[in-house]
Amino acid sequence: MTSLMQHARHRATDTRAPMDGSTAARHFILTVSLVGGIFVAVFGRDLLPATYFNDEQYIRQLLDRTAPSDQGSFSFTASTYATLRLAGSPLLASLASFGLFLLLVFRALGWSELCRAGLPVFLTVCGSVLLGSVYLAQYSKEFLVIGLSILFIETRRHWALEAVWLACALLYGYFVRDYWYLVVVLYIAFRLTTWRTRGPMPLIAGVVAAYLTLTVAFEQFIGVSLVHFRTSVQLHLDSTTMIHDPITSSNYLMQSANAILVLVMLIVPYPLLMSLQVLQTILGAYLTLFSFALLRPLRSILRRSRSALVHGGGVKPLCLIASFLVVQSIFEPDYGSYIKHLLPMIPIALLMTKEASDTRSGITTGD
Repeated sequence: MTSLMQHARHRATDTRAPMDGSTAARHFILTVSLVGGIFVAVFGRDLLPATYFNDEQYIRQLLDRTAPSDQGSFSFTASTYATLRLAGSPLLASLASFGLFLLLVFRALGWSELCRAGLPVFLTVCGSVLLGSVYLAQYSKEFLVIGLSILFIETRRHWALEAVWLACALLYGYFVRDYWYLVVVLYIAFRLTTWRTRGPMPLIAGVVAAYLTLTVAFEQFIGVSLVHFRTSVQLHLDSTTMIHDPITSSNYLMQSANAILVLVMLIVPYPLLMSLQVLQTILGAYLTLFSFALLRPLRSILRRSRSALVHGGGVKPLCLIASFLVVQSIFEPDYGSYIKHLLPMIPIALLMTKEASDTRSGITTGD
C-alpha cells in the first residue's frame, strides 16, 4: 500500500507545469481521501454497522468451515480467497481488495490527470475511494469484479485481450453472478449497435430494444416478470434504500417502461436525494455527481467522427457501463447494494472520460 501511494505521488509530481493553488488543494484532498480510505479499510469492522459485513460474515464462516455447505457463488468466492492464502487474515484481505481497487483507479486515470480533471470527475474519485474502503475492503464477491475491471482496462492494448475478458466475464457469470451473462450479451450487442455509427440515437434505441427483448424473454423462457428477481429479494430485505418500481404491470410495454424509469432512478437517484436523511442524501449526491461527470465525455463519444469510433475513443467502456446499468436496473433491490456493485465499474467510467478527452485532442486508442 505504501509503494502504491509513493507511485501515485511520483506521478503527481511528474509534470512540467507549475502547481497552482487549486492543483495543490486537489493533491491535498486526494491524499486525505486516500489516508481516510486506508484508515477505514483497517478499522472499518470496529467503526461501521455490522450490516455492512453480512456477506463477509458468511464468507468467513465458509472459510472457517462453520457454515452449512454452500456449493454456490459464496463457496466459489471463499475458495478464491483460500487459494490466494487470504482465508485466515481478514485485515490482509481488506487491504488486498482496497489496494487492488486503488490500483484500478489510478490505472484508469493517473494521479496528476485526476488533479487536472473536471471537478465532477475529481470529486467522484474522492468519493469512490472513501466508499470503496467501506464496501470493498472486506471479503466480498466484488473482489473478483475488480479483477475483471483491471483486465478490461488492459483490453486497450490488443483486441485479443477483449476476447479473454469476455471469457473471464462469462466464467464469473457461471460461478458467481449469473446476471453477468446478460452483461456480456448486452455489451456485445451495444458494441455492434454503435459500430460505425454516430450520435446518441443508436445506443438509445439499443437500450430500449434490450428492455423489450428481455421482457419477452423473461416471460416466455423463464416464466417470470422482468423485475421478478429484484422483488423476490426485496421480500427478505430490510433496507431504507429500497428501489421501488414506479410502475407495476404485467403488460410487456409497461414492464419495459418501468425498467427504463428505474434506470433513470439509478442515474439520478431522486428517492435518495428527497429522503431528507443525511447518509442517503450523501449517497444520492455521489451517484448524481458520478452521472454528471459522464455527461461531457458521453457527448464527445457519441458525436465524434466515424474514424474516431473505429479506433476506440471510449466506445468500449461506454458499452460496458451501459450494459451494466441496464442489468442493474432489472436486478438491483436497493441503493446500498447498487453502490457496492457499481464501485468496481467506476474506473471503467473514468477510462471513458480519459479516452473521450484523448479523442477531442486528436489522439485515438487501440480498439
